[in-house]
Amino acid sequence: MNNLRMLIWMPLVTLVWLSYTTYLEDQAIAFQLENTASRIDISEIPISDFIPSLPSTNVAEAGALDIANTNTSNEELLISVETDDLILDFGIAGDVVGASLKQFPIDKDRPDELMVLLERSEQNRYVLQTGFRASGYSNEPTHQSRYELVSRTNNQGSWELTFRQDGDGYTAEKIYHIPSSGFIVDFNLVMTNLSNEPHAVMPYTQIRRTYNPAGRSYLDVDSYSFWGPAWYLGEQFEKIEVNDIEQNPDDYLGLIAIDNGWVAAIQHHFLTAIIPQGQSNYSVAMQGEDFILTNTLNSTEIGLNESMTYSAALFVGPKLQSEMQLVSPELRLAVDYGLLSFIAQPLFWLLRWVYGFLGNWGMAIIFVTLIIKASFYKLTAKAGMSMAKMRNVQPRLKALQERYKDDRQALSTAMMGLYKKEKINPAAGCLPMIIQMPFFFAFYWVLIESVELRQAPFFLWVDDLSTRDPFFILPLINCLAMVMQMRLQPAPADPMQARVMKIMPIVFSAMFAFFPSGLVLYWTTNALFSIVQQWRINKSIANVSLPLGGG
Repeated sequence: MNNLRMLIWMPLVTLVWLSYTTYLEDQAIAFQLENTASRIDISEIPISDFIPSLPSTNVAEAGALDIANTNTSNEELLISVETDDLILDFGIAGDVVGASLKQFPIDKDRPDELMVLLERSEQNRYVLQTGFRASGYSNEPTHQSRYELVSRTNNQGSWELTFRQDGDGYTAEKIYHIPSSGFIVDFNLVMTNLSNEPHAVMPYTQIRRTYNPAGRSYLDVDSYSFWGPAWYLGEQFEKIEVNDIEQNPDDYLGLIAIDNGWVAAIQHHFLTAIIPQGQSNYSVAMQGEDFILTNTLNSTEIGLNESMTYSAALFVGPKLQSEMQLVSPELRLAVDYGLLSFIAQPLFWLLRWVYGFLGNWGMAIIFVTLIIKASFYKLTAKAGMSMAKMRNVQPRLKALQERYKDDRQALSTAMMGLYKKEKINPAAGCLPMIIQMPFFFAFYWVLIESVELRQAPFFLWVDDLSTRDPFFILPLINCLAMVMQMRLQPAPADPMQARVMKIMPIVFSAMFAFFPSGLVLYWTTNALFSIVQQWRINKSIANVSLPLGGG
């Protein structure tokens, strides 16, 4: 197998794999929607009625969930604050019910239309819900309760907000520390018992989001990434499929006493995550079309004038690994490089390091591609030598095929004899390319998943590496590069295969025309470097006489 065939099979395998995973995702989404529609009438379910249950004194069910009977809207806007990077809206329950990213417009050509993560829309609910469950009080400070804004300070762009509810025998506060920049919001939930009787209290936080992923398409890179609930339970990161929650709801309830965990709603390039301090409990459930990620502490009994405090961080923003590591080192796992993460992560670090010197993500892609090619130069050279030997014996192979065209077994025996005589390993040209493929696929996913490349300019007409080339110049260069590669390779003996090879550059360039320009730049750069490499190998081989015996 020669290098040209492998270079064609590499993108072809990628496209087939993407189509297959797209099909599986579509089936999972269809299954979930069908089951939800048949089992639940969402028109009869209040918006804000999902609250973790307080464990009884006899049975510890910290992860159990129940439905409240009230329907107080907690999403009415109370106050908005603005930092260098965020616009945050707070509802009357003292929760974050809206978040816009000031430095991340939806489209580069429409800078005023900001990326919105948390929002109060009826059709696309995406909110933070926090509160306390408490026993023995006439009412409880849940996320359905009404809080008052009692303190608001701004110190050089950093905000501190305090919301309070004075209940019958208690006070509950929600305190937010919002820095002047970045995407991390620290908050504390504090409940103080003012009654003479001890009471069991349990703080909780929830991310509630309507499950409404975009339609799957291999031409839309946003649809490649996982969209939905995820969590890290101290040792392992898991993306949670909604249909799995529907089929096995008990598997996702009551996961208790987890250290250093977090829950998140993730999508391509962005996420919202709750990262509690210390040990806590986790659950995820479906209600109507919404998934609800819940985090609680164990219930604790507090006496007169005693308080219970829950501390956590809210991350709401882009999947910038440098930012996410500030709140939790494991949060970077939400950047989903798939099965090749162990290769992709070092490649991302290399890409970011090169960008630090060059200051241009497009140039960084070119240099990292060159580094990958140089790392495998010796392997490719061996493949080139094997290809040269195969090219030299091609006339004799063709003669054998003609001689034994009606006897496959005799043909196979004659070919193996020729290979053995001339010391040719037919797989030698293929194996080096197979070894390289995981690295090229891993780098491919780095370019897909890294938000750093979103709306990043290259030069001249390519002003956004995350969208297609507006003038299709890079796909055209890629087409010409594939044609040149074909001319450097021996023509296939099979006429049908030769005709297929001729149209492949056009087919792949047509598909690449709608891919993000950063990906096309990667494939084109790889092809150009391969041409230079193969030309050098062919030139060196041309000066070497390979003795061939008769046959």
